[in-house]
Amino acid sequence: PSSRAGLAGMVAEPGAAPPRRSSGLLRRQSSSATLDPCPECGRGRDRMRREERPRGHERFWLNGRFVSDRGAAISLLDRGLLFGDSLYEVIRFYARRTFLADEHLDRLFREATEIELPERFTREMIGRAIRGLVARSPAPDGLVLLHWTRGEGPRRLAPPPGLRGNVFAVRLDLPLVPGPLRRRGVDVIAVPDERWHGAHIKSTNLLASVLARTRAARAGAWEAVLFRGRGARSRVTEATGSSVFVVRRGILATPAVRGLLPGITRSAILLAARRAGIRAEERTVLLSELRNADEAFLTATSMEILPIARVDAVPLRCAVPGPTTRKLVRAFARLRDAALAETPPVRPIGRGGARRTPE
Repeated sequence: PSSRAGLAGMVAEPGAAPPRRSSGLLRRQSSSATLDPCPECGRGRDRMRREERPRGHERFWLNGRFVSDRGAAISLLDRGLLFGDSLYEVIRFYARRTFLADEHLDRLFREATEIELPERFTREMIGRAIRGLVARSPAPDGLVLLHWTRGEGPRRLAPPPGLRGNVFAVRLDLPLVPGPLRRRGVDVIAVPDERWHGAHIKSTNLLASVLARTRAARAGAWEAVLFRGRGARSRVTEATGSSVFVVRRGILATPAVRGLLPGITRSAILLAARRAGIRAEERTVLLSELRNADEAFLTATSMEILPIARVDAVPLRCAVPGPTTRKLVRAFARLRDAALAETPPVRPIGRGGARRTPE
């Protein structure tokens, strides 16, 4: 089932290349074992069999198998671990219905083509894995974190030919934003953007973002808003885990995505704004505009829309949430609910229903 119904072309990038077809590198994977049995007496073999038995509530999918926490393991020589040579996506589900999963997979496969990751699984297989994790979720709402690495190989920067890649997904509980924060907004601080200039790729190499978010946490802020340039020409790029919007005199603005991640929720917000009759601009947004905005907010898959109350400890002009933000929250909810209504829910799988993803 697709989440594209009613949102066709909503977030497609102009001129984006279609996903590549499978390269035929599929093969079956043996189950991961948690405890190697003693080669002489076989001690531990029964425990291995118990742990490998499917239970129907696994929260990991690894290279074609739904596995338990103890069965989820990849090589310590995986390039995603050694170099951050990998991509990731986060997909949200509501009432066991995935939201904008097609758009997330479009971006994933477009970026995989750009950085030449080996295609081990087709998007259809990965889509089934995502739905399988939703089916195994004890809660109807949550997130699926998807990783695609270049795979295991010698520790050298240039990858050797023939790597097969690793793909795994993890079902996560939804980190709900407390209601009081949505009502009163959050604090952010401005931090220089020290990431590499390929920030439009959703790579797992997030060290610069980790350091910026740590700096924000130590300052008592919720998020770090990144900027490039100096002085009056300093311009906002994005936040460490979200997109940034500002409102001035009822006009919505967000940084253009040249060299930045084309956020899926960001694009949905822009569509919701147009449908609600709110003027929206994608352009250069100066840091001074953020600091002097009437309203501002963050957007991301996990939190939807989160108002900003203060930038560098200085309150914004309007009470939080401001009138345009409130209007957008309602418009986004209508768009989301319409898309979910056209997306069939995934049937839950009980303890005895675990199965392998078809290859």
